[in-house]
Amino acid sequence: MNILISIEKQYFDEIKTGIKKFEYRRRFIDGSCRAYLYFTVPFKSIMGYIELDAPISGTPKEISELAETHRKGIGNEIYEYMKDSDKGYEIPIKKLVEIENISLEYLQKNFDLTAPQGYIILDKKPELLAKLESLKKLN
Repeated sequence: MNILISIEKQYFDEIKTGIKKFEYRRRFIDGSCRAYLYFTVPFKSIMGYIELDAPISGTPKEISELAETHRKGIGNEIYEYMKDSDKGYEIPIKKLVEIENISLEYLQKNFDLTAPQGYIILDKKPELLAKLESLKKLN
């Protein structure tokens, strides 16, 4: 499956350097996937994707405790992010690939796409997915 998620540049940089090995979400799909990364303000563009393994789900407390075992000092941040949800997800990041940038302006004009809240299933948007898959890999 292919999806589109929003991410802040700082988290992308942490993935790139190997500091961040897991993505944390309040809602997510079952199973592994490729997640194209939409960078929030000020970039407002898609700049890469990550290959994700099957998510681990649990209560916010369970996921924050699990996060703490993987990276000391992050548990409280994850709990604060998830505390108002019934369930949370820890998703292992297998691989990061940078691609040519594609702007939100272009996506809006050509694919009627808005910035994702949560995630967008790209398999339901085959023209957009084909465009993203055609972008040159930068690494």
